[in-house]
Amino acid sequence: MRFMWWYIADQCSNKDISIIQNEEPNAGIPRYVVQIVNTCISDCAPTDIHVFCGWFASSPLVNPNYFKRLAYNDCLVNGGRPLAPGSVIQFQYANTFMYPMRFRSANFYVCTDKDISITQSRDGTTGIPLYSVQITNTCMSDCAPSDIHVNCGWFASSPPPNPNVFTRLAFNDCLVNGGKPLLQGNIIQFQYANSFMYPLTFKSAKFCRI
Repeated sequence: MRFMWWYIADQCSNKDISIIQNEEPNAGIPRYVVQIVNTCISDCAPTDIHVFCGWFASSPLVNPNYFKRLAYNDCLVNGGRPLAPGSVIQFQYANTFMYPMRFRSANFYVCTDKDISITQSRDGTTGIPLYSVQITNTCMSDCAPSDIHVNCGWFASSPPPNPNVFTRLAFNDCLVNGGKPLLQGNIIQFQYANSFMYPLTFKSAKFCRI
């Protein structure tokens, strides 16, 4: 049995994509088993993973949702979908020789505090002023920041917002979405009543690491 293992050692993100091949005993045309693994311990899932693969071909064909040659030396993994941490794409191909395969490219998006947008506006009401707040995740990554905290002074309102949406834990520390992940493009929206507008700014969050 021949065994080959390519492990990418360029950037941290690239190191987490491993490609393993081995030949299976077969009386006819040689068969090879390929495993493409995301070994990253982060919650971030790389997308649009491409592999150098020469003129890759097989009979029978490999499921194109797993592995597909788009052009010379460019094969797409998992249909371009995210490859979750610990996930393995496995397939077999038949050929007279083993195709050398190695990592080509992928999208490793990282969200930062700049991707958490906080906007406020005053509603046109009489009596105690009423303010509308929107907290949005504008990041392009499929990895959702969690445990989002906001600087909020002595935030108070009557009636208070739903605590699963926005709640003050201590002075200048309000928790967003109950600490749950805020998915890409999702908006947390609530209203509060107060004699003045509280300055609300990003404080902290848990972002994906790559």
